[in-house]
Amino acid sequence: EISKIVSSFDGLYTSHLRSEEDELVEAVEEALIIGKESGVNVNIAHLKANGKSNFLAMREVINLVNEAKDVGMKVTADMYPYDKSATTPLFSVLLYTKDYKGIDEIQSALIDKETKEEIRKLTETGISGQVNWVAKGGWNFFSIVKVPGHPELTNKMFCDLAKETGRSEFDIAADLIVEGGEEVIISLSTMNEENLVKQLEQSWVMVSSDGSAVKFGTEGVHPRNYGSNARVIRKYVREENVLTLEEAIRRMSGLPSETLRLKDRGLIREGYFADIVVFNYENIYDRATFLDPNHYSEGVEYVLVNGNVSIEKGEFKDKYTGRVLLKIDN
Repeated sequence: EISKIVSSFDGLYTSHLRSEEDELVEAVEEALIIGKESGVNVNIAHLKANGKSNFLAMREVINLVNEAKDVGMKVTADMYPYDKSATTPLFSVLLYTKDYKGIDEIQSALIDKETKEEIRKLTETGISGQVNWVAKGGWNFFSIVKVPGHPELTNKMFCDLAKETGRSEFDIAADLIVEGGEEVIISLSTMNEENLVKQLEQSWVMVSSDGSAVKFGTEGVHPRNYGSNARVIRKYVREENVLTLEEAIRRMSGLPSETLRLKDRGLIREGYFADIVVFNYENIYDRATFLDPNHYSEGVEYVLVNGNVSIEKGEFKDKYTGRVLLKIDN
């Protein structure tokens, strides 16, 4: 069965792990077994440990990969440099049987003891066929991004607030919705900064965005769509010295090209395709945030794609000189 799994990957098995939460370690072990028994290289897509109860698992994951590499396996991973995943209004994670029309009716339902208890049970146990974030892993994953009038709650996790106040996570969430309505914003998955640093310290971890090309001004997008690479240089190179600039650039260019076997790309070398970014190291800055994500990063002066200038003095020149790579060269 393993041969069937990897037969179409042309020697590279890139794995979206079956769990980034409670079974993270087991999922990584599974990916490594597939790589070992099939002989293909393994890449773990956007490596992360979701939820506070799983933060410590990242140490074991890193040890597993390093042990595999020590015996000759080729293993890489990629990560995006943020401690939160997608954001959403808090009320959207609650489940109902009634079709409430608008936030006002939801707030009224949470004020009424009977309907509040019904919503609690449905939210924490789930409804078949519906996306159920709370039942999936409890409130362990969620952190607060924004509560109008309560800046002290920013970045707080519901599980920590429950311990601090002696109240249930659901009761805290219900009160926040009643007070702040749809303006209360949370992150659906939460990582931690210590793990991000540990991951970046591994020479086999590449920088990715896990993002997409979004229309400027789109609501609810993740800041990673605009700021991932600039954030690494600004935060983890210039400010915190987690990586050298040279190593950060390798994680963004040379290592990904080597991993994906993109021939004649990823390095500035004679005979290679001239894909080049010229930036001002002292001024590069990621301006996109979770609450205000639609901002391009600053400090990029020139971008050349296949030797043609696409961005000049920070301005896009309306030139599309990229190409679709239809085949990976061995």
